[in-house]
Amino acid sequence: MIDSTFSRATWLNSLHMSTLTLSLLEKEGFAREQLLEGSGITPADLLDLRRLISPWQEQQVFANACRLSDEPALGLRL
Repeated sequence: MIDSTFSRATWLNSLHMSTLTLSLLEKEGFAREQLLEGSGITPADLLDLRRLISPWQEQQVFANACRLSDEPALGLRL
């Protein structure tokens, strides 16, 4: 029962970490559109912090941030 309730396929995350990542990198001059590319998250979605996203969407934002910033320790700054 628990396995089906809490499966990786149905797990959802809040936008908080993605928003924090965007905020940090936008201050450094990176474009929001570049950071959101391929995630399926729109700038309008960021206005509703109650919105939930899938783990792969969150990971796509982080992957874009790491690629654009070329900073291996980016996660430590968050």
